[in-house]
Amino acid sequence: MIDSDSSLEMFRHRRTPAKSVQSFFFWLFRICTYIIVLAASTLFIKIAYEGSITIFEKTFPFVNVGFFTQSPQTLYVFEWDDAMLTESKLEAVAAVEAEIRKEIPEKELFFKDAIVTAEAQKAETLNELALVRADINRVKKELKQVQRKEDAATKVIEKLEAKQQRLFDRNAPEAELHQMRNEIIAGLEARKAIFREKAGIEEERANLASMKNQLSAQLPEALEIESKRVLDNLQASLAWPEPGYFEKQNAEEAQIQAEFDGKELKLEEKYSYLVDRATAKAEVLFTEVDPEDPETKLAWLKAKLSLKKAEDRWAAKLEKLETERKLALTNARSFQAGDTEYRGVYARKAEAAGVNVKSYAYSGGGIFPAIVGTILLTVGSMTIALILGIFSAIYLSEYAKPGKVLNLIRLSIVNLAGVPSIVFGLFGFGMFVVFFGWGVSLAAGCFTLAFMVLPVIITSSEEAIRAVPQGFREGSLALGATKWTSIRTNVLPYALPGILTSSVLGVARVAGETAPIMFTAAYALRDNLPWEGLDKPTDFFVQGVMALPYHIYVVSSKIPQNEYTVRMQYGTAFVFLLIVACIAFTSILLRIRMRKLYKW
Repeated sequence: MIDSDSSLEMFRHRRTPAKSVQSFFFWLFRICTYIIVLAASTLFIKIAYEGSITIFEKTFPFVNVGFFTQSPQTLYVFEWDDAMLTESKLEAVAAVEAEIRKEIPEKELFFKDAIVTAEAQKAETLNELALVRADINRVKKELKQVQRKEDAATKVIEKLEAKQQRLFDRNAPEAELHQMRNEIIAGLEARKAIFREKAGIEEERANLASMKNQLSAQLPEALEIESKRVLDNLQASLAWPEPGYFEKQNAEEAQIQAEFDGKELKLEEKYSYLVDRATAKAEVLFTEVDPEDPETKLAWLKAKLSLKKAEDRWAAKLEKLETERKLALTNARSFQAGDTEYRGVYARKAEAAGVNVKSYAYSGGGIFPAIVGTILLTVGSMTIALILGIFSAIYLSEYAKPGKVLNLIRLSIVNLAGVPSIVFGLFGFGMFVVFFGWGVSLAAGCFTLAFMVLPVIITSSEEAIRAVPQGFREGSLALGATKWTSIRTNVLPYALPGILTSSVLGVARVAGETAPIMFTAAYALRDNLPWEGLDKPTDFFVQGVMALPYHIYVVSSKIPQNEYTVRMQYGTAFVFLLIVACIAFTSILLRIRMRKLYKW
């Protein structure tokens, strides 16, 4: 009979080496997870806090509308303070205002006559514009033909050079080498002629584009828009600065001075107490110093060092506070405007007053074209990837026969998921930009991003389709449905939640990639939106676009850094995170709806 104490001993918790290792790795992974979550949260909070300073404002409508509706511009910053505007400067500004008052009725009359003339000549202008557009299309075709001739000539030269190298390697006679050199020289001359022809065609295209812009500007609609823009700018320039501008500015400066005076007072209270206490301690220890006792002398030296550190910290804090005060006062006295607004409204008065105007590239305006480009690239690439991915997953799971070939295909798809994005970018550049001749365009960027995310979508979609019970297929086939009908009606609807899960993962990756679109789709700055200035509707897909990831890359690394570019970086990053979160959240809601709709 087994003793009860010994039976209980068998089930008593013991600390074994295996359990110790298990516990160690459990806490290691747990701590690593907490660190990653904490780091990601800190980064997101930093971006949200700094970005909100750019996006939100203290006055109605509390949102920086221009940041979401304007294109990136150069930011102009200049001080406009009543203390610096001397009497002579004010007289110069008043003279400019008088010129503007005189100019407004002249401009109104000029545009009125120009619009009447344009209305009378509208039909003729439209005919000329149609002819110019036809010439532009002709020149584009000629340019493509010349490009093909240039590529063919380059290939011929490369073959001749390779043949020449083979002749050198086998020590061919000098006559053959001389003949080969002559053929290469002839090929180079032929390519130079093609270069000259190409340059002439490109010059003609530039002239035609200039003619097209001039004719478009002569249309009545364009003149009305230009008239409104010019007159609005003149009126705004005349009304600036608004009444009470300097009073509000002085009140803000006084508020800043009071705020920093309060901070300085708190700093003085804190550090004066620390300095007084360290001074008193040093004085007491000085009276207790015994020349024959090194410990008392060491204690006094430590007290003196502590006093010096407290005084240095106090001085450093005061210096930093004074720098912040000067910066805040400078910002309060400064006026900021984007390139378009500055040149149209403020430039004449600022130049008349002789104020110091500083310009900062990519630090003004907004990010509207980049938002549009990011949405177009994300939606376009995900549409292509989902269509190709779902059909590929259907073939692999429903039609392909099991075997080595199928296993090789699946292994290749899994390996493609680990290829760096820069490799996909180079592939897209070679395939779509160069080989297909699409150029840096929306279509090239969408297909490149779609191919990059395709492995994830194929794998996830195949798993979702294979997870649907076999009985659904068999029941449909037993009722006389074809295999495709069975897949379309009884398999795909129930696999949609899993497919949408892969789309959520794909959206996050596609929207955040910079390297692929750098080679295939993105411009650092583009004046027109993709649907503007098109000769025909299909040109929409061959237009380059701006994108938020590439814009962040350009602003953060390709231009001189300052406080205004940093503000633009954080604002763009915050908007980018919100857009990705909204698209992903929409996919999640759609997945939840599909799960409720199709239950099994």
